[in-house]
Amino acid sequence: MKTKTKKIVFRVESSLFDFIGQFAKSNGMTMSEFIRNVLIRFHMDYFLGNIDKPLPELEEDFWRVFKNKTSIKNYYKKKKVKSLAKVIK
Repeated sequence: MKTKTKKIVFRVESSLFDFIGQFAKSNGMTMSEFIRNVLIRFHMDYFLGNIDKPLPELEEDFWRVFKNKTSIKNYYKKKKVKSLAKVIK
């Protein structure tokens, strides 16, 4: 049975676009597959009540750990992240 699909179109900064593209490619996915998996994960987490931190607090925590883009790249290299499942878990 074929499911009807709809398009979701939005804009992102070029650095995020590049990251998503590189990450998806290194994990054998298209950007669409990657974004779809992220949205599905968010949907499941939301309905299971796993999203309990307000966005401003989450952003503050994120920037406390990752002070710049280089530290983010180093994190992924250090963890040798190659699987989407490991990142969005």
